[in-house]
Parts: sequence; structure tokens; C-alpha cells
Amino acid sequence: MPLLPLKTTFFVRKDGNDEKWIVDVQGDINGKVASSKSSALGMALLRSKKGDTIRIMDKKGEAECYKVIAIMPPIDDQVEVILNKIESDAPLSKDEEQLLEQHRLFFLLAQYYERQYCTTRDTFDATNASKYWRKQGEPERALEITEGIEDKDPHRMSMVLTTRGGAFKDIGALVEAEECAREAIRLDKGSYYPWNLLGAVYYQQGEPEEGSKCFNKAEKLGAEPRDKETAIRGAVQRAGDTERQKVKLYLQQVHPKLYGKLRNYLERS
Repeated sequence: MPLLPLKTTFFVRKDGNDEKWIVDVQGDINGKVASSKSSALGMALLRSKKGDTIRIMDKKGEAECYKVIAIMPPIDDQVEVILNKIESDAPLSKDEEQLLEQHRLFFLLAQYYERQYCTTRDTFDATNASKYWRKQGEPERALEITEGIEDKDPHRMSMVLTTRGGAFKDIGALVEAEECAREAIRLDKGSYYPWNLLGAVYYQQGEPEEGSKCFNKAEKLGAEPRDKETAIRGAVQRAGDTERQKVKLYLQQVHPKLYGKLRNYLERS
């Protein structure tokens, strides 16, 4: 694998702690002259990709494990300012949040909103933290941050249940996901988000007819057609072979255009 450019920023998790490392010439990390161990780690990082686990032997001959959770190319001054704001717990603007999304730095946004929630106890902050943990591919963290939240406002509570249901769906806990979706619908009958969630749950269960009814309801409440496509794509990616085959046959017969768009996901074994 070719080396990533110098000055690449790596976000690495070790022993449950997340750190930001910038690897420079000869494996120097964060501007510090590399030791033999850190040089080996720095060079391994430059050959890594997101999700890799790097093992480096310490002086005792025991392996230390570092998980690469995100990689960002050499950053411009604007992004550096945002990272410094996050490290100092300063609030982010919507434009700054969108810039981090463009760089796919979801875990930074998840951490930001998680810290905000710990300070504000605002349900919206917890919901945003959950959303970004799911985008980061860590639904367990999404469930952890939203565990036990109660909000007397039915709209806010519906949002919490919808994001929790989505996280349950991500890990294949479809009974819990359906329960969350139905309670979210009961609390906020005008929101299309829980209907989209319920539709995705049905598709993942191999019940596309019922799922389509839910997506139709969501569209009547304001959901975009592309929301359905995105939800079904995620559902079939996580579905078992039997369930995916049922979805494939249904879409071939009832929604051939959608089948064409999702064919690569539906045909995999």
C-alpha cells in the first residue's frame, strides 16, 4: 500500500481514549522526534486505512494496539481552527459543522455533541451525538449516549427513540428497533423519520411489502424519495441472505427501477 502524505492527521483509539496524531518526516508524531517505537507506529499509520488495528511491541515484548478511527489529509487553516475550537470546548457554527461533515470527521462531531450534552443535558445534543456515532459506524456508542433519556416533550422524545431505533437496527436488534419506531410514531404522528425507520426495519426483516407501506406514509408526511432509497440500501446491506432474496424478488416485480439502482447490493452472496 502506498504511503499517505506527510502531515496526515490520524485519529487513533488506544485503551478507550481517542487522540489526534499528525505524522511527519521519519515517523515523527505531533512534532516530536520519533523514538524507535513511535517511528514504527508513525510509519505504520502512513500505510494504514480507517478501521485498521496497528500492533506495536513495547519494551516488555507485549503488543500495544492502536485502532485507526479516522484519517484526514493535510488540513487547511480553516479546519485547524475548527479542531482547536473542539479541543477547547468552544461552540461550533453550522458552517463549521458542515465542513467537518464534508471531511467525514463524524467521530469529532459525535464527541463534540456528546460533551455538549454532558454540559447542557439538551436532548438535541444527545440526538446529534447519536447520529454522528452511527455515521462513524459505532452504533453501540449511539445507544450508550441515549440510554435512559426521558423528555416530556413528545417531539424531542420521538427524536431520541428514532435515533436509538436506528442504532438498534444497525446492530441487527430488529425487535428493539421496531419498538422504538412504533413508540416514536405514537409520540409524534407528524414526523416522517420514525416511519422511514420502521420501513427499513421491515426491509431488513425481509418484509418489503410492509416496509413499502411505511415509506409511502413517510413520503406523505414530507420525506424525500431518496430517503427511501438510502434506507433500503442500508437495510439490504445488513439483511441476511434469505431476507435479501425476498427483497430482491419484490423489487424486481414491483419496483424495477429501484431494483436497478440497488442491484449491486441485492445480488451479493
